[in-house]
Amino acid sequence: MTDIINWKAELKKIEREYDTHGATGKPGRVSPNGLAVASLTPEELTNGAMVRIGLSSAVAIGIYFWPYARDCGSGLFWFLGAALVVIVGGLWSARWTWRGRMPRAHTLSLFIVLWGLAVGAQYVLPRTGYMTITAAASATRWFCPGYSPREILTEIRNNR
Repeated sequence: MTDIINWKAELKKIEREYDTHGATGKPGRVSPNGLAVASLTPEELTNGAMVRIGLSSAVAIGIYFWPYARDCGSGLFWFLGAALVVIVGGLWSARWTWRGRMPRAHTLSLFIVLWGLAVGAQYVLPRTGYMTITAAASATRWFCPGYSPREILTEIRNNR
């Protein structure tokens, strides 16, 4: 019975191997798990930024062609969620372009964020009391008639 494995010793060997894995001795970036990470080349930074800006601008342009109703109710909330995706995508690409020191691409990313804010504000501000002079009556309610939470709860109570 000499085939018994000392797991404590084996685990210590594995831990030592992981502790020294990736340690190059050179100063550089370190990942959260302690491994050394090679810095990105300028080409990789540029390509990553352009992919992110491309995706963000595709969503920003696509929201302009939103095919569903967005006057009230769930359609409005889905549209505002899509506007939030535009904002997050713009911030995502802005962070990447800032890191890569790309001023023109960073400006484009900030325009994408501004576009998302403007699209969202167009539907939120009339419902919060701003821009009420030009807002139609249908543009000032969050929920469609007959589908507000208060009306649904009232109907449930009445049917009991």
